Amino acid sequence: MKVVLIEPMGISPIKLKSFSDLLANKNIHFKSYSDRNEFSGEIAERLKDAEVAILSNIALPNEIIEKCPRLKMISVGFTGVDHICMKACKERGIVVSNAAGYSTTAVSELTIGLIIDSLRKITEMHQTNSKGGSRGNFLGEELKDKTVGIIGTGAIGSRVAELLLNFGCKVLAYSRTEKENLINKGVIYSKFEVVISKSDIISLHLPLTNETNCLFSKEVIFNMKKGSYLINTARGKIVDNLALSEALINGHLSGAAVDIYEYEPPLNSDYPLLNVPNIIHTPHIAFATKQSFDKRADFVFENVVRWLEGQPRNVCK
Repeated sequence: MKVVLIEPMGISPIKLKSFSDLLANKNIHFKSYSDRNEFSGEIAERLKDAEVAILSNIALPNEIIEKCPRLKMISVGFTGVDHICMKACKERGIVVSNAAGYSTTAVSELTIGLIIDSLRKITEMHQTNSKGGSRGNFLGEELKDKTVGIIGTGAIGSRVAELLLNFGCKVLAYSRTEKENLINKGVIYSKFEVVISKSDIISLHLPLTNETNCLFSKEVIFNMKKGSYLINTARGKIVDNLALSEALINGHLSGAAVDIYEYEPPLNSDYPLLNVPNIIHTPHIAFATKQSFDKRADFVFENVVRWLEGQPRNVCK
């Protein structure tokens, strides 16, 4: 049997060796690659004789899976698996396990950081100061007493809601499942339309599905409260980013912060959100901390071990 890690994923040499030694003791060959190569031909070559693949967000479409006849298990170092052709995996009986929960703290903290940066213009004022400018007539906004709408109260959305309550915010939420523990803490679940229209800030924490694809359409964005802010650390395709850029240009929204896009950065020079006012855009860093990467390594390796033992965990349906 062969297990292949097709990209480095920020895994420490110590953890990598420990996992390799564990597999060697089971007479399983382990191969790891130190470079990230997204060329489909190279990915197929790396996985052509593998039973198990370990990866983060490199895409595995059907045309690659078809070229991996021995593949039986995929351990994904990510929460979302929309970059994996799940239809092909189900047809082949390939088990797909994710790493849900590894980046809850990391993404939640960055979300709060982006909200505060949006309100206080930290990045913008840094640039002003660097160019020899001054405060002038600048006034920021305080987070306390803001109404914040959380769209999706999974692990990350729930944690963001809890942090916002500690800042003194009124927290509204829309989610497929309402959580009693959040309600007991003060979160108010409402209809989607109510959350959109009443919130000063909207923060997205949804997976990408057929139902959530372009959920924040032009109509929804322009039904948001005038002067509000949109924060997206979830999935790029949830938002019509062309409509978002229009809403920022014409002033319907006071600002936005985006960490995730329809494709992985670097972004094309004509990407609609690059040249609009009142936006913060980061190159998909919400999940990327030393602590979360350590957790991710533990998740993906343990997923493989549990599958080898006939007790698969974190299986995606």
